[in-house]
Amino acid sequence: MNFLHVCIPFIGIAASIAIFLYHLFFEKTKFQKLGNCILPLTQKKSRILYPMLVFVCVIFALLLVRRFSLFITLILSATCVLAVELGLRDYILQRKGGVYENGIITAGRFLTKDEIVSFPTLAYENDSPEASSIPPEMLKTVTKNNGVIVLEFVNQEERNSAVNLIKNWVE
Repeated sequence: MNFLHVCIPFIGIAASIAIFLYHLFFEKTKFQKLGNCILPLTQKKSRILYPMLVFVCVIFALLLVRRFSLFITLILSATCVLAVELGLRDYILQRKGGVYENGIITAGRFLTKDEIVSFPTLAYENDSPEASSIPPEMLKTVTKNNGVIVLEFVNQEERNSAVNLIKNWVE
């Protein structure tokens, strides 16, 4: 039992390091497939990454020093690994926001051109302002694998500029 209490946090630390290295070295190929940036979108600064990494280190140190039940140790380790993954992904996607030749990245969402099926918001938004339940700075998107996703933009002008570029992606 004592071996598992020590082993689980080290497995979590190793998984967190592996996730960090994956995002550092292998994610670049995914973004190279997008092509050149046609329209850069407003990039928000993610201020949560560094405090989150410090918090994760504190949790892992606490798991090594203090003995919790096996279930709590598993949950806290898994939560820390998930926090590292989500924090890094958000940090990277916030910095690369834009419309690319083969995809779009906005507000932490990454969609390739091939994944997009339709933009249902465009069909009824010109009827009347009350016809749409989606705010004017958002765009409802239907995808092949993930269903309906709402893309969020900073303002309506940025959304309209992006829509002018991506509306011909669907056939």
